[in-house]
Amino acid sequence: MYAKMGLFPSARKLFDEMEMKDVPTWNSLIAGYAKNGNVEEAFKFFSEMPSRNVISLTAMICGCSQHGKYTDALAVYKEMEKAGGVKPNEVKISSVLPACANLGALECVRIDRAMQLFHEIDRRRSLCYWNTMIMGLAVHGKSDEALKLFNQMLGEGNAPDDLTFVGAILACTHGGMAGRLQEAYDLIQSMPMRPDNVIWGTLLGACSFHGNVELAEQAVEFLSVLEPWNPGNYIILSNIYTRAGLWDGVARFRKLMKSSQIPKAAGYSFIEEGGDIHKFVEEDKSHPKSNEIYALLKSPLD
Repeated sequence: MYAKMGLFPSARKLFDEMEMKDVPTWNSLIAGYAKNGNVEEAFKFFSEMPSRNVISLTAMICGCSQHGKYTDALAVYKEMEKAGGVKPNEVKISSVLPACANLGALECVRIDRAMQLFHEIDRRRSLCYWNTMIMGLAVHGKSDEALKLFNQMLGEGNAPDDLTFVGAILACTHGGMAGRLQEAYDLIQSMPMRPDNVIWGTLLGACSFHGNVELAEQAVEFLSVLEPWNPGNYIILSNIYTRAGLWDGVARFRKLMKSSQIPKAAGYSFIEEGGDIHKFVEEDKSHPKSNEIYALLKSPLD
């Protein structure tokens, strides 16, 4: 209860006072930290657990994925696969799919086969299956099919959660559907639950792609309250202003970031090779094969 309400000092105090801590006890604290964005603390407890189950792993993967730490989500999943002992289920698979999609690590995603399996399960579909399929279709540019599935899900009386809406919003904003940004915004406003930073971040990313200044400003206004520490949202809006030629807006946000002492995160890129994800920042030399990489980049083209 304490963890779900975000009362972590009380949750931690109670946890420390317990003489016997079983796996569900550890999971409660880890899930609470991860869901509220404190992934570092969740990782700390996750690494200290004497034993783990599928819920422990799912909580970590979901927490990382929902807060944009896609490489960490994929790393936890791959570590679990290598270690064995805990078999992957549909919940873990669906929770790691958004991370794969955002990183471009799509070797484990076959949308045609996934759709076939989805139809085969028919009435045994849980919310997890619906979310996975809607998200998968959306990130593969099959926006109409994703929205059709979303409406089918509602028509069959299934209650959506926040991940369902993320999938529907992605469907509205992917595949060159610039005219549906307003539809995505209206969908967010009609949600039965309070939109979180993932929802607004999804809309902001779409506004950046399509150059929609007005809705980007709306998204950043909410994000500034939900995650004031994140400089990425301000940088995205500043870039939108720049592309639109709104230099007053650019200057205003640069001044805001300076006065608020919000650090600018270094830009980075991901490359998938041999099933592994490699992260690079500007002038990065931390990669074990950095010398070979730079030598290849500097070599003349044949």
